[in-house]
Amino acid sequence: YGQLKRAVDAAVRRYEARLRTTVLDVPILEVTSSGVVQRFGLAPERYVQKTATRAALAVNIDWARRAVTFSRRSDERGAREGLQDRLSFQFQLMALAQNLPHAFADGATVSMPVASTSDVERYDFVVVGRETLQLATGPVQTIKLDRAKGAGVDTRVEAWLAPERRWLPVKLRFTDRRGNVTESLLESAHEGG
Repeated sequence: YGQLKRAVDAAVRRYEARLRTTVLDVPILEVTSSGVVQRFGLAPERYVQKTATRAALAVNIDWARRAVTFSRRSDERGAREGLQDRLSFQFQLMALAQNLPHAFADGATVSMPVASTSDVERYDFVVVGRETLQLATGPVQTIKLDRAKGAGVDTRVEAWLAPERRWLPVKLRFTDRRGNVTESLLESAHEGG
């Protein structure tokens, strides 16, 4: 189960998001993303990933220097407009869909660079189509996006956005190179401080 908290401070155009994944009420993963809102959308500045068995790993994005640095390695990567992290990308998808819904037609591809805890990858999502999900609050019509495994891609990422709920991401599934699946369903969302 996943719980997501998202807050956007409109006065200073900052955002903060947190995703906590638990199994039998035991936290197994917690990720946070914080940054600013720029003309291209979310501009994450810091991403932290903490698991139950490992120390926290962080990614820092310095927009003035256009540099991405990682806590687990000494080199850096370049940062360009549209760069997201492994949490913010789903809200960037939401913002893109709100502003460019025609870009989310069946079969379309939506792409963006995404920083993980060790590198920057390109996420190419194919719009699979409509799917009805059963959530705790009842059935929800969604649009499914899929970043499939393939050449140079060892993590599959699936995202379900709910157009009737302002394209809110209501489900997310990661399948790693070993076949391990981490799935999050939206339980609650809170706007504001």
